[in-house]
Amino acid sequence: MTATVTHLPIPEANTAPSATAATMVEPVPLVTEWVEHGFVQMKEAQEDALGALDTVTQMCSKAARASTACHLRMVEMAYANADAVFGLWRELMTAQTVAQFVATSTDGARRQADAAAAQLRELSGLAGKLATETAEPISANLTRVLQQAA
Repeated sequence: MTATVTHLPIPEANTAPSATAATMVEPVPLVTEWVEHGFVQMKEAQEDALGALDTVTQMCSKAARASTACHLRMVEMAYANADAVFGLWRELMTAQTVAQFVATSTDGARRQADAAAAQLRELSGLAGKLATETAEPISANLTRVLQQAA
């Protein structure tokens, strides 16, 4: 095999640029514009990601506070229930007759049922509050995003 050498014409410095030379320069502004557009999109994506991260942070913070309040109330309820059980046992130990024992036992069961119903209502309210407070940052962010889109 023999190698062939192709000579390319070298443009002279004092001649006008040809049409091909002009087209070689044109893509540079397009590339610059494309890169700038990419940076703008990247900046917008970064701002959106930081907004989402802020929303998640607010959501977790509010959920932690509401959850802590709920757990503390459950501990208080456990103490109250334990105290009520020990009080019922004291009353049952002091019963003089079987009829008094049954009446005290029945009254104690009714009080515990009433207390349990009240505690469940309160816990249900606390759980609803937890859900509402946790979802609040998401709805606020969703509202902001929809307003920006409009």
